[in-house]
Amino acid sequence: MYACSLVCASWEPVASDVLWEAILITSDNMFAKLAFGSFCSSLRRRLGAERAGCIRFLEFTPLDVWRVCRPLHVRFFETLSGLRALKLNVGDSLEPLVFHILPRLNVSSARLSALDIIRPLRPVGNYAHAEEIASTLARLKFLRVPPMISIVLTARPLARLLATVGPNVRYLALDSDLAFPTECINFLAHFVSAAVMDLLASLRTPLRRVTLSVTSLESESSLAVLLTAITTIRELNLRVCQPLTDATLVVLEKHPPLHYLHIAFQPTMTASSIVSFLHARGSELRFLGLDWHGPAPFAAISSHARNIEHIPVSLGCLDPNALAPASTRENVQFVKELVLACRACKRLRQCRRRGGGADRVHAFLVESGLRHGYVDPFDDGMDHPGQFAGVGL
Repeated sequence: MYACSLVCASWEPVASDVLWEAILITSDNMFAKLAFGSFCSSLRRRLGAERAGCIRFLEFTPLDVWRVCRPLHVRFFETLSGLRALKLNVGDSLEPLVFHILPRLNVSSARLSALDIIRPLRPVGNYAHAEEIASTLARLKFLRVPPMISIVLTARPLARLLATVGPNVRYLALDSDLAFPTECINFLAHFVSAAVMDLLASLRTPLRRVTLSVTSLESESSLAVLLTAITTIRELNLRVCQPLTDATLVVLEKHPPLHYLHIAFQPTMTASSIVSFLHARGSELRFLGLDWHGPAPFAAISSHARNIEHIPVSLGCLDPNALAPASTRENVQFVKELVLACRACKRLRQCRRRGGGADRVHAFLVESGLRHGYVDPFDDGMDHPGQFAGVGL
């Protein structure tokens, strides 16, 4: 629609402000046309304000090249007065853009509440605008920072810069040994030290969600410290988190009931401990992702977790040819009983369906009206910056 306004001024009303609220940049050529269209709109509307001021969510996809001159992209970002959320899939080509615009966001986009930098930035030496960036971070509700940002951004240590993250932050994803009061935290680092877990526990923040998926903890006891200190945690993603044992389930037995728990690919957790946890704290579970440990845990779900809605079952291994025990002939009846007992259940997903038993289970699920595709409650929009822009995406 912005292109239409370049052809005929009478088409300008068609290119309504609503169509500018969420913009996805897929090429440098598209960006140049967008910037030019916004500039022309100010002349045609004779209001002084450009259409770019209506943009609330702006996302850049990974770009192979960026041939837009600095004055043009700097000027465009200075018009983004209504910007609430900015998502940057940074590659080699976009790095200059990032360094040019970050210091100015605190002035040009005073309403910005979500900043998502997806891919790592390379070290580029001294960066002299820490104060300006800090003022932007102070008002964010959503912040995702990629690896190596500590080297890139600062003339100061990262800790001093990110210490300015404000009290309103609700979603935080960092690849560093830092912790802040927030509602949802996603650890991006492959290794999480006991020190950062202890720091997070000491903050007594009202955490609701903790994601430690595909991470290695320095010690299992550090997770126990966090769970003991912060009783508001209701959503816990421990998929492929190591090293975890039955000791974590023992701690969860004393923790207030969880709503979502993902413990798939945890080979050292035993059926008896899972059963004990379900008996103690299964009443409010809505999602349970787990490995196949035989029928005992699922019998416990039937009796003690009847509010369960989603049950993805993993083999607990990565063998593509393995046959899930839950799909064998002798367990078909058991699956039926499980589904009938858990009336709130919406999905029961086997990680692999192979063989006659699997086909019968699948047929029963379809007949019962259950969906069998995968659902991830940890991907509900809280990890998307667009949620904080107030636009429908």
